[in-house]
Amino acid sequence: MKAQTVYGQLDLWGPKPPDAADQRSEAGSSSQGKHEAAEPKLLEAILNPANLEGAWRSVKANAGAAGIDGMSVEAFPAYWQKDRERIVAQLKEGSYRPAAVRRVWIPKGNGEERPLGVPTVLDRVIQQAIAQILSLIFEGQFSAHSHGFRPGRRAQDAVKSIQEAAREGYVHAVDCDLKSFFDKVNHGELMQRLRRRIQDGRVLHLIGCYLKAGVRLPDGKTEATPAGVPQGGPLSPLLANIMLDDLDHELERRGHRFARYADDFIIVVKSKRAAERVMRSHGRALQRCPVDGSMAAAAGPALLLETVEAAEDPIPEPAQTRDQPQHDQTSQPVP
Repeated sequence: MKAQTVYGQLDLWGPKPPDAADQRSEAGSSSQGKHEAAEPKLLEAILNPANLEGAWRSVKANAGAAGIDGMSVEAFPAYWQKDRERIVAQLKEGSYRPAAVRRVWIPKGNGEERPLGVPTVLDRVIQQAIAQILSLIFEGQFSAHSHGFRPGRRAQDAVKSIQEAAREGYVHAVDCDLKSFFDKVNHGELMQRLRRRIQDGRVLHLIGCYLKAGVRLPDGKTEATPAGVPQGGPLSPLLANIMLDDLDHELERRGHRFARYADDFIIVVKSKRAAERVMRSHGRALQRCPVDGSMAAAAGPALLLETVEAAEDPIPEPAQTRDQPQHDQTSQPVP
């Protein structure tokens, strides 16, 4: 049974939803000022049947492996039809508890491995539903220099912005890697940033539950997650962008030309001396945001951008695997 037709045939998501304009009204306008909070009834927008249906379609299209409960994407519709009312009631009353994510490892280009946390299909749907609504709220405040996991933006756009800067004389670069950023995100700092725009305490509580859900290791033990945002779920890229938004605006305030893609960013300047000066000062900028200074230990030396300028092929998007659910921040609520 196709995802596009199951809604009408099985009443899978609930009563017929309101139109998209009503849903955006529930979420709060994405054009609000940077420090203006969203409408308090945010959970109702997240649980809007149209938004849930759109979240399911994204999860189904991205496929991916099962979480710790072993449930496949194919088995989810029957489960949701049976238990939808119970799950929605738990989400509304604040008693829902996400499952721990399943730890898997995928190879990195440098021979190392990157840890991922695979949520259950149910938690992927709920996370995607949250991300779709929160994107409407936070997207308008994000920097134009942020390119990772945002609607209509790709890694190639970050490369092109650096190539354009090189043509304008910005031929030295400081390549910065926020080492182990996703593992070290301070939950208190992240929640503080969320509270700037979110008034609905139920949504904040639910996000906090996801942050603290834990990780199920291959040996069957569950590891607590007092910090970090496990990579692998639909919500983590948006939370990372929210966490790093202050860094982007601090770099803008300092007048830097830069591009950021997730936890990697590059600052371009016109001289080697300027690059060395940025190398010395970038740690203070991270602390001011604040981002844990230990995450900033991998800033590299100044590099000529001739190789970037001459590159014929853009940087590819990260490869997807069956154990790596794709991050889809472009999906909007289905009208």
